[in-house]
Amino acid sequence: MATNASYAGNALQTTTILTQDISHETAPDFAAQIYALAHQNASAIPFVSYPQRPLSIKGQIVDSTIPNVDADVDAFKAIFNTNGQPFLVDYNGGSLNRKYIAQPNKISIDRPIGLLHADFEVDFLCTIPFGMDTTTTSLINTTGITVNSQTWTPTFAGTAPYQWPVITITYTAIGGSPAASTVTFANNANGQGISVTRTWTTGDVLVIDVTQLAFNGSPVTVNGLPVSFVGAFPEMAPGAASLSYADGFSSRTFNITMVYTKMYM
Repeated sequence: MATNASYAGNALQTTTILTQDISHETAPDFAAQIYALAHQNASAIPFVSYPQRPLSIKGQIVDSTIPNVDADVDAFKAIFNTNGQPFLVDYNGGSLNRKYIAQPNKISIDRPIGLLHADFEVDFLCTIPFGMDTTTTSLINTTGITVNSQTWTPTFAGTAPYQWPVITITYTAIGGSPAASTVTFANNANGQGISVTRTWTTGDVLVIDVTQLAFNGSPVTVNGLPVSFVGAFPEMAPGAASLSYADGFSSRTFNITMVYTKMYM
């Protein structure tokens, strides 16, 4: 059974596009700087990053006449005229359920004269180096919280070094609203957390969207508008986590959700 794939919503497995090889299992590129330790016969690597991931497809374009193949080749190349689009592929028994953000890097077409097919190879660079699920997973969904501090112990899946959650806190009541206070959300396992200080009012919606750090968006918003914050964004490693919330309101009632898209090496 052929493996399905698509780029920017365009199918890459059709009656005329026969994708025969999809190479996406290779792990992301590693980038690490080694520093020699003073007065020791040893070195240290303080941080490993993953700048990109290679991905490629190979196959044939086939049709019943030479003019049809000509048109099919033009249409095939046009699929890749947009940059940084979702590349979806069948994986782990599911249909188009693994996603990469891919940038076409090279399109090679080998067209034997007079034959009713053309061989193709497309190389991509994935600027986000990890594969992703195409659906989100909910880890926290709690309503009617009235205490000023709360802890959750969710378990993150996926195999990438860190997962990227989206935390949404909706205040249905704030005592003395509007009230100046600091709200903090943190990962207790590594001490990373962010704090937002402002004048809050009933109905405010605080969103902490870690995914926007990769997409150059606004990672912290209130009512859809960017707000200032301090601290380090909480990195969520796979496995059990301990997450905490705290505020300085005299009283409050809020709902909180946390969802994430599982990411894989």
